[in-house]
Amino acid sequence: MLRYLWIENYKNIQSVGFSFDPTLNAAYELKTGNLQIDIDNKRLLPKHFFGEYIESVTGVLGENGAGKSSLVDFIRSVLTTPNDNGASIPKFLFIFGDSIIHSEHTKINLITGEHNEPFKVYPFEKQQNGSKWPQEVLEHKYIYYANFWENTYIHPRPNLIDVSTNYLFEHEYMDNKESDSSRDALTSYRTSNFIAEIRALTFLRSAELDSIPFSLPKKLQIEVIKPEEIPQIGDIGNAYQLLFDQEKLTFLLNSLEARVQLAKKESALNEFVAQFIQTRVQLLIRHFPNALSRLTISALNKLANFEGRLPTRIDAKLKEELKPIKIFVDFLRKTIAEQRALPLMTITANRQKSRVYLELDTENEEKGYIERIFNEITKSDNNARFLDIHWRGLSSGEAAYLRLYARINNAFENVNARVSEQFEKIRSLTFLIDEGETGFHPQWQKKYIDIILKTIDKLYKGYRIQLVICSNSPFIASDIPRSSLILLRRNESRKNCELVKWEDGETFAANIHALLTNSFFLKQGLMGDFSKNKLNELIKFLQPDDEKAAQLTKKTGTNKSESISDKDDMRAVLEMIGEPVIKLKLRQMWDSRFGIDERIDHLRKQILELEKQKENGKNQ
Repeated sequence: MLRYLWIENYKNIQSVGFSFDPTLNAAYELKTGNLQIDIDNKRLLPKHFFGEYIESVTGVLGENGAGKSSLVDFIRSVLTTPNDNGASIPKFLFIFGDSIIHSEHTKINLITGEHNEPFKVYPFEKQQNGSKWPQEVLEHKYIYYANFWENTYIHPRPNLIDVSTNYLFEHEYMDNKESDSSRDALTSYRTSNFIAEIRALTFLRSAELDSIPFSLPKKLQIEVIKPEEIPQIGDIGNAYQLLFDQEKLTFLLNSLEARVQLAKKESALNEFVAQFIQTRVQLLIRHFPNALSRLTISALNKLANFEGRLPTRIDAKLKEELKPIKIFVDFLRKTIAEQRALPLMTITANRQKSRVYLELDTENEEKGYIERIFNEITKSDNNARFLDIHWRGLSSGEAAYLRLYARINNAFENVNARVSEQFEKIRSLTFLIDEGETGFHPQWQKKYIDIILKTIDKLYKGYRIQLVICSNSPFIASDIPRSSLILLRRNESRKNCELVKWEDGETFAANIHALLTNSFFLKQGLMGDFSKNKLNELIKFLQPDDEKAAQLTKKTGTNKSESISDKDDMRAVLEMIGEPVIKLKLRQMWDSRFGIDERIDHLRKQILELEKQKENGKNQ
């Protein structure tokens, strides 16, 4: 496993050493080349502390810009491949197991303690010249996950399995480009995500994990977006009066609508198919008006229902657009006809607010049938673009958790494929997870580490596992021992990252409020800056200086040092304060400043009320 990494100069990292093994004390000095290594077995964690197969977990914490992502980028871009392309890399060294591997021109004078294990030194660049690296390094892979868009893209590496949002999107884009496909990369990415999530659900239902924070979704809904909701279609009748034969246009539009109305009387499933055809053909009218106007009425009638063969005499580009529509429509109709032949695969359609959608039961998914539906959908970019696909009843936070499970399962499938199909030897894995809890409610952030550990330990049986988890959240610190944390902060003067030593006792199982009070997580108090500024305004208002009083007197035309509106606004701010000690103190200040005047006003109001009652009594 990766135990230590020193980097000379990479982005905002300058001559910093990072330890991923709590028992290893290592320090490297560039000038002398001295690498001091000492082993402290007293810091060894209990066996199977993180899981049966998870040997090491390191939390990398720090504010934005502190260097967390730079560290992960270096690992996944440099350590995952030899320098076989002649690219310039910074000086670095890393310790993996009992091996020390260093870049060119990085000299090593190894200094070890009396009871240290033996270490062997290997040059990093020599692998390309045939030198044998240690077997444990060659049989190790890195898995990277980040659920956000990044500014950098790292090309595929032989020892890297990348399941980040950035990479998967770029992968879809490059696949479409290389295959000369017209499919949109975003559409391909979305549909691929759904397939990955369905596969992950199969694992999650069989794994019997007790840490899943929400009910697993069962129903996947596919809805046709109606023509009137698609800006590209618009008002076809007005837009194409000059380009399209009006008689044929009217016939085609009426035929499409008639098919929809007829299908409604038959079944909601047939209505779904008819609405899909209507949407797709209306879009074709916008893109191929002249080509469609040259077709006969008989040929247009076939297009209104996509029955039988496609017209033979037709524009080549239009024909290419019609083929995937025909294939998908035939597939849907076959699906409808074979429902009874698929007892474990229930497909239903429902009407809700005049919408029709297919509802696929993923819990009883049989033989990859739903996956075949998605494969048919994605054969045409325009097929998928005008279908709204979503999980029934799944919130955005739950969707983010499902995506996390799907990526972990996706990486596992990749590992298995490399072993079974490419005959690679893989014995150990390092997960690089960059802010995987993004978008989670604090209650779910509490569960985040527990969920990742249990899921990976259950799925990756037989592999030696290491996790490097980058985060901004103090909940990560409360689930990881202090000796397994790398704490980073940004040096504002030098604009680089530096290590921070935690001085406030243990972090593991620490109270989250106690962690937040440490300046590493929050500086200058625990409240938000907006509310803090409002409190400062209130305090200043309660202790006005002469200049402020003079300005307000001039502004209001009164001798009072504050206007009535200012006073009412500040009173409202005071009553909003939720922290009881601060609120009590400010009330005391308020009473000291306005208490007597407010008491006098209150008594005057009471006198007026009594006088009014007295006057009413006389009148009666």
